[in-house]
Amino acid sequence: MDALDFVNAKPIQGALIFAFFYFLLCTVPMPFVSVFTMVAGYLFGNVVGFLIVSFMSALGGTVLFLVVRYCLRDWVCLYVARGPEVFQQASATNNFMVALSVRFIPGLPFSFPALVLGLSQLSAWKFYCSTQLGLLLILFAYVNAGRTLAQVESVQDVFSTELIISMLLLAVVPWVFTRIYNKIRKN
Repeated sequence: MDALDFVNAKPIQGALIFAFFYFLLCTVPMPFVSVFTMVAGYLFGNVVGFLIVSFMSALGGTVLFLVVRYCLRDWVCLYVARGPEVFQQASATNNFMVALSVRFIPGLPFSFPALVLGLSQLSAWKFYCSTQLGLLLILFAYVNAGRTLAQVESVQDVFSTELIISMLLLAVVPWVFTRIYNKIRKN
């Protein structure tokens, strides 16, 4: 029985197991979170997949944020103190908009804002909310891409309008984030 068969046979258990696994991935600085975000779309579709990754990524990121704040502060300080000025500024803030704008930096690994902002005076609630809000668009794009890829059964399906739109969405979202980040930064 593969994962899709298990999810189809036991959707609630499948969703809970996947949510727990995804949460764990988000609590440690690991690459490949985006791949598992697409897997959520493949296994659960747009709505359930998006809900799982949206809440688990925000919760997992907040746990990492708190671990940095209370357990790894000195270790992270060694590296952030030498980092770019924007990260130093973010670590010295208690501002929700700065926390949100850090989520909009293109190409930034998922866990990096938790590492940087864990050093700040930002409340855990503001961090959670900025993560939840800041990741909505990119998470939806990845979940949708996974759902669309799940429907590919032949070579002709690769050229379907829905798959092309889904892949374009993945390409456009970082550009949109860059525009939003630049506007926030100017204000």
